[in-house]
Parts: sequence; C-alpha cells; structure tokens
Amino acid sequence: MMEYLRKTFSFSEKTILLILRFLMFFVMLYLTIYNFQEEFNFMLLTIIFSVFLCSNLVFVFLDDNIFRRKTFRYGVFLFDVVIISSVIYFTRGIDTDLYLAYFLIIFIASGTRNIAYTFISTIVVASIYSLLLTYKGVAFSFDNPALLLRIPFFFIVSFIFLYYAQIEKRSVENQVARMDRLSMLGEMLAAVLHELKNPLTIILGYASELDKTKDVDRQREIWQDIVEAVQKSSKIVKNILSYVKYSDESEKLMIGVNDLVNSTIDILNEQLKINRIEVVRNLSPDLPQILGNYGYLQQVFLNLINNARNVLIQCKGLRQVTVSTFHKGKKIIISVKDNGPGIKKESLDKIFDPFFTTRTEGTGLGLSLCFRIVKKHKGNIYVKSKYGEGAEFFVELPIGEND
Repeated sequence: MMEYLRKTFSFSEKTILLILRFLMFFVMLYLTIYNFQEEFNFMLLTIIFSVFLCSNLVFVFLDDNIFRRKTFRYGVFLFDVVIISSVIYFTRGIDTDLYLAYFLIIFIASGTRNIAYTFISTIVVASIYSLLLTYKGVAFSFDNPALLLRIPFFFIVSFIFLYYAQIEKRSVENQVARMDRLSMLGEMLAAVLHELKNPLTIILGYASELDKTKDVDRQREIWQDIVEAVQKSSKIVKNILSYVKYSDESEKLMIGVNDLVNSTIDILNEQLKINRIEVVRNLSPDLPQILGNYGYLQQVFLNLINNARNVLIQCKGLRQVTVSTFHKGKKIIISVKDNGPGIKKESLDKIFDPFFTTRTEGTGLGLSLCFRIVKKHKGNIYVKSKYGEGAEFFVELPIGEND
C-alpha cells in the first residue's frame, strides 16, 4: 500500500507518514468523542491531542531526509504508542474501539518492509496494551473472548500487513530492475553503434578496393581483413544479444567464469573507453565451471563494473577497474575493484539494502538485485572498502552442482 502511494501519487516517505498520522489523529478524536463520558478529564485529553497535532505540524517543516533515518522512525513510533496508550488510559477506553489506532502504528512499521522492526513494534504494542488491560483489572479469560483475542489479533494483522508489503516490495524491485536494465541497454546500444562504425567502415573501404584490384594476393589480404572486421562486428552483436536474452531464472547451465567475465567486459568495453577507464583482467586459468543462470550472473557483473564506471567518471587522473578470478576450496571468487573514492563507513552496512543509494540519479536496486541473484545461486557477495582508497566487491560462487 505504501509503495503503491509512492508510485501512483509520487508521495515521499514524509508525506505518507504525515497522512497516516493525521488519519490516526482523527480516528482517535472521533472514537474519543463518540465514547465521551462526564468523568473524562477534558483538559488532559485536550493537551494530549494538541501535542499530537502539533507534532504533525512540526513534521511538515522538517527535511525529507530526516524521515529516512531509522532513529527518527523509532522515535516517532514510541511517541505514537505513548499518545495512543495515554488516550486509552485517561478515557478508560479499554472496552472501546480506541485500541484500533494501534493498527495504524503497525501498518506504518510494516511499510518499512523490515521484518524485525515490524515484529518488535507489534510486540511493544501488544505488551503495552496488555499492561493497560492488567492495570485496569481486566482478566484474560474465555468468559471475555473479545478482549482475549485482541492481543493475538495484533500479530495476525501485523503478519498480513508485512506479507503484502513484501509482495509489493518485490514487485517494485522487479519493475525498477527492468527499468534499470533497459536504461543500461540504451547506454550500451549507443556505445555499440559507435563501436560498429569502425568495422563497417573497414568493410566498406575494402569492398570498394576489392572491386578495383586485380591482384590475387591483395584480394586474399582484403578478404582476410573483411573477415576479421565481420567477426568483430559479430562479436559485438553477440555480446548485446546475450545481455538482451535475460533467460528464465530456472534455466541453469555449466558456465566458465572467465568466459562470463570477458563477455561482460566486452559489452561495456566501448563505454569504458569513452570514459577513459582502463580495465585490468587478472583471470586465473583453468578454473572449474559453476552451475548457474548465465543471464542473471552476467547482470551481477554488469552492475558491479558499471557501478565502478559511474564512480570513476567523477575522478581525475588514472581510472582503473581490476577484475580478478581465482579458485579457493569449493568456491570460485570474482572480485571487481576500482581506484575511486571508496565507500563511507556508515554506508557499508546498508550498501545491499533495497532503495539505498548514494547517487542522486540512482534507484538503489542494482546491488540489491546482485545480492538476490548471488544468494539464489547459493553464493555470497560482500564489499571491502576504506574511504579514500577505492572499493572491492567479492562474489563467491560454489563450484559445479550447487542445487
């Protein structure tokens, strides 16, 4: 639902949180007025609702980036729990529907798509509500099934929210990943068209000369040059087609890692040349094969090398990407290293999180997609970096049959 709001109406996290908190405010206000009794402390309730309303008004003027911070979200969660619990306590609303406001908090937590955070939030809500019931002398018994079922109902609703949030998350990730792929394909096609000019010019020139010359030896030389130019053009087209053919996830074949790495570099070769980026290949010979999906694994290395390219474009001096392969135990390890500025320490733990990016034009799904693909191949992916000294990504894949 929250991702739907983001996509359909281009709502930011700040806007969505404000909408849900204003909704929470009016729901509680309505239920309080509906259940209002003379013994309620009108002044105290007015203060509580005023504080809640003022907090939303203050949030309106806060920077959008603040709403992405975990500590801020935790603080808002605790604040909202205290507000709702206070309203229930001071209105003696144990027997009313005021507890339903808790579900909006659980819904907001599930919108983060973080299973641990959502589960802990639900435990906190259920525990505080249980304490309120106990403090008010409500007995948990089968004689009062309506109250008895409220606590497990918190968890049931939490799992439902989280389940659909995860489905929506996967759908959004796949859509953005396809958009990223098409965007990368567009960049590559532009570079490929530029690269195809050379062999096509050679073929055209030699074909014209072939028509004029009568020297048999010269004709053989020309034919050889034409064949080489055609082979180069064929290789360029073949590399692009291998990328376009994004094979079914279940299709796995025995793959030579060095061939996979070389074909991936060849796809990006022209773009790397244009950006004056040197590629060093340290490929260990005679590596055992791996079982995997060629198209998906190629996507991993395309993303890693292209990320290095995007980083190095901003750098002056030598721009270098080093791709290495080696065999260790029952694993093949592929590393992609750049001599760029590196990754800040606070970003390292979040680098593979969906939608996390340090680039203003990035989607934050490239490395998340790499993580998912490698895990589905029963492998591992991680990064080592010291800010100011470049970054090195490692992909570990099991040898041979990994099913």
